[in-house]
Amino acid sequence: MLKIKLPPPRSVEAAAQEAREAFAASLGAHQMATTANRLCDGIADAAPGTVFIYHLGLLAEDREPTASRLPEEQRREVQLVADQALGFAERGRAHLLQRRIGPHAFAYLLVVRPKARPRSASVVRLSPAVRGGVA
Repeated sequence: MLKIKLPPPRSVEAAAQEAREAFAASLGAHQMATTANRLCDGIADAAPGTVFIYHLGLLAEDREPTASRLPEEQRREVQLVADQALGFAERGRAHLLQRRIGPHAFAYLLVVRPKARPRSASVVRLSPAVRGGVA
């Protein structure tokens, strides 16, 4: 009789997380950022060019209370993550992209931009009239 040693059973959550990470890697993403805290922590330490997937699905639908099929708590987290990603983009810290992965399904990507270099202070010479003095 042939005996086969099987790996220990994994939880459904662990298997799903492993599948998400493998999918993220196939898209060139470094990690999934499915919570606002995880996205914020990840981008804080990330090198320019680092790619995060912050949502899989149809974001416009999944964040809308009347259209989403997600449980309310998960829908709220999707909303927070999307708002956080948009905030990073508006502040010039990231580019937001999306890639179609199937019918009515997209991978929403955040690509970390290089940090802006601080601008040197400009020296402005004011005329004596502006300084309150006499020319």
